[in-house]
Amino acid sequence: MGESGIVEGQRNAQTLENVVSKFNVKLGGLNYTLTPIPGHDAAEYMKQDRLILGVAQVSAEGKEQRTVYGYAANPKGNPNEFVGGFTIHKDVDKRPALEAILKSMYNQYKAHHSDRLPSELVVYWAGQSEGEMTRVMTDIVHGGFPDFFSQLRATPRWTFIMAVKRQNNVRIYKQSINPADRPPAQNISAGIVIDTHLTDPVKKQFFLNSHITLQGSAATPCYTVLHDSLNLSMDALETMTFGLAHLHQICTMTTSLPAPLYIATQYAKRGSTLLSEKIKAGGDGPEEELTMDLSYADTLFADRRINA
Repeated sequence: MGESGIVEGQRNAQTLENVVSKFNVKLGGLNYTLTPIPGHDAAEYMKQDRLILGVAQVSAEGKEQRTVYGYAANPKGNPNEFVGGFTIHKDVDKRPALEAILKSMYNQYKAHHSDRLPSELVVYWAGQSEGEMTRVMTDIVHGGFPDFFSQLRATPRWTFIMAVKRQNNVRIYKQSINPADRPPAQNISAGIVIDTHLTDPVKKQFFLNSHITLQGSAATPCYTVLHDSLNLSMDALETMTFGLAHLHQICTMTTSLPAPLYIATQYAKRGSTLLSEKIKAGGDGPEEELTMDLSYADTLFADRRINA
C-alpha cells in the first residue's frame, strides 16, 4: 500500500471513530471518563453531590429582543456525563431564564439521585463581556440564584465563575516563536495558566489556555470568580477547569472551554439557528411556546445529549 493509501485509511478510521462516538453519546452512552493520574485526581471535583453547570448566551435575530440560553450539566448518575438544552427568553431580565435552567437540571438530578438535591453547585457562565460583570453580579449572583435557592429545602454551597473568551483583549504568546513552525507549535500549549500580573488584583481570576490552537493566535479565556462559598483554592479552580476541558466525549482533544460551558455554547447556537429558521417560515410566537416547540425539554430526549 502506498503512503497516500495509508493516510486515507487513517482518515477513514478517524471518521468512523467520530461517527461511532457521536451515536453512542446521542444514545445515552459515555465514551470516556477522567481517571486519576499522579498529581491529579478528578474525584476531588467530579463528586456525586456536586452539580456542575454551564450556561451560555446567544442573541437571537429578529425584531424581538431575545436571548437563547444554552445550558449543560451533569445531573445523571455519572458525573462525567453532561446533558442539557436551550431556552428562549426576552432580553429584559435574565432571572426567568436562570430559574428555568436550574429547575430543569435540579429535577433531572433528583430523578437520578433518589430525590436528593446536590449539596454543592459550580456554575460556569459565558456570553457577556467584562463590561457587563456588574449586571451579572446584580441580576444573577445577587438576584437569580438567591431567589431560586429560597425555594429549596436547603441552600447548597456554590461557586460562580464567569468566563470571557473572545471579548477580552489579552493575547498570550510564547517568548520565542519559530515562524516556520505550524500554528500549534507557535502558540502556547494546552494547560498554560496565568493567575498573577495579568489578572485583576482584587478579584479571584485566572487565564487558562486549555486547548491546542490549530490556526491563528490562541484566544485564551479569562475566568473570574464572582461567588465562592465552596472556598475553592486557585489550584482547585484551575485543575477542575482544565480537567473538565477533557470531557467533550467526541473530540479526543481538549476544548477551549470546560465541557459544560462548551456544550452549553453549542446548544445556544443550535437554539438560535432553529429560532431564526422558524421565524423565517412565519412561525413566531411567545418565548415559552417557542422553547417547547424547538427544544427537547419535554421529550424522551431531555436527558440525552442530542447536539453531539
